[in-house]
Amino acid sequence: MEKRIFGLNLWIVFIALIIIRLFYACYDEDSDVDMPREESAVVAEARALYQECVGNVVQIFTRTGSPAMMIKPEWKWVSMEKNEDYLALEIGKVSERGFYFVDPVASEKAKATGKSKYSQSKTSFVYLKDRKMEESYMFLMTISPTLDYTEKTNFKPFKKNSYLKRDKDFSGLIFYHDLQGKFVNGWRYKDGEIVSEITLIDMDKQDFILTRSGSTCPDGFIIYQVEQCYYTYSPYLGEVTYTDCKSWYEIDVIYQDCPVETPKSGGGDGGYGGGGQVAGLTTKLKGIIKNNKNLSEGQIVKLDKIVDDLDDDCQNGNRAIYNDLILSGTFFENVEMRPSGPEYETAGYDLNDRTLFFTDTDNITYHGFTHELFHLFQRKYGATFTNEWLGLLEFERTLYSDIIYFVNVLKGDWSDDYKIGAKVGDWVWRGLDKMGVDGFTTMVEYKKWLSNITYNGTQIPTNIDAAGFKKFAEFFGNVSSYPKGDKYKYDMPYEGYSGTSALFFALTYAGNDLCN
Repeated sequence: MEKRIFGLNLWIVFIALIIIRLFYACYDEDSDVDMPREESAVVAEARALYQECVGNVVQIFTRTGSPAMMIKPEWKWVSMEKNEDYLALEIGKVSERGFYFVDPVASEKAKATGKSKYSQSKTSFVYLKDRKMEESYMFLMTISPTLDYTEKTNFKPFKKNSYLKRDKDFSGLIFYHDLQGKFVNGWRYKDGEIVSEITLIDMDKQDFILTRSGSTCPDGFIIYQVEQCYYTYSPYLGEVTYTDCKSWYEIDVIYQDCPVETPKSGGGDGGYGGGGQVAGLTTKLKGIIKNNKNLSEGQIVKLDKIVDDLDDDCQNGNRAIYNDLILSGTFFENVEMRPSGPEYETAGYDLNDRTLFFTDTDNITYHGFTHELFHLFQRKYGATFTNEWLGLLEFERTLYSDIIYFVNVLKGDWSDDYKIGAKVGDWVWRGLDKMGVDGFTTMVEYKKWLSNITYNGTQIPTNIDAAGFKKFAEFFGNVSSYPKGDKYKYDMPYEGYSGTSALFFALTYAGNDLCN
């Protein structure tokens, strides 16, 4: 009798354990309980960043008019690596359909043999943490191997390749999209070395065609293949199997293939590109900057977002300046981080080597970049950057900003204190307390002058009277952060601003750039 009770109890305990296991399996399907503590914490950080930036799904577009592919992270499929500078968490993806970016030769082999193992690529989410700067980023990475490399690895081309590591024999493409699904940059590898930088071309968008027209880089292409699969579930095997996968559609994705001057080792460079200290420039940045001297990946991402925002900045007149520079092929030769500099210098434009520089990451700001962009514009139109003229050039830039804001945003109304305070960048009168009552009086006169030359805020002028320009330039020199002295002078005879200077052209272009 006791044996029966004992046996029955064992069965009850056994069944209870099964119920508990099933409960927890259903309750927390994405549990990180089996992960090492550090990896689990990093996964939590990545989840939070993804939720903040995206929330639900990312939509990837290969070109205008093509269907979007909706994907999201699969948090159970993660792997983590780190080196001295970076920690990288790679996260698998779940997509509405299977999709691959396939080497053309591999695609042909797959069709000829009927074997899908030749058509391989891997797209993953990457959570990247800069361990020195304590900044984090998230994006998508795609690895597309060549046919030769796929065969060489016995059809396991991703085993030795990750964000921070490259197989010494890897050949193929690696490229990146941001969390808005926009292509950022990419690289072509041969035998473990970067041999080319690639830029995707949207053949359906005119601006891509115009950008590409003057390039000497050859075109290449990769096949974007989407599969529609039908599945069956085998109760006996307890798994889902693919029973019928057919290519739903294919698109030739064209890219420019620009050889690098010196092949780079595989774990090294790249804008989102391999964990190197020096990042590659994004497609957007290449239009206005030629070389990156030492900006990290995180700093490049920050600068790319700033330049991307210029497309919508009509109200402040920055779009007009930017578009003229792009269309004329005028650019900064370099971008660089320079930690040293005077206290009031957070960013700058070095005329000696035409370098745009920032003093630290926090100073990579929209205002700082557009400020130096105007100096590049001034240089294009013949400005002389010597000590005698620096003060007037700074005044010219600030005056342009004030005029555009007064017309486009304030609409000639000086009573709106909130909008006056919301202006990005300083007004000419910043620091007027230095002059006491005289400073306040001159500020009132300056506001009246702006009203007069803009016809009460209804029109962007192209003619600036010399007397007013000279008077308020000296006022600016007394109150601004560019102190009057040997370096910044404000009493020089400044000729040409009524018809031939950068200010004239800037106001003209801004007046023609109609804001919606």
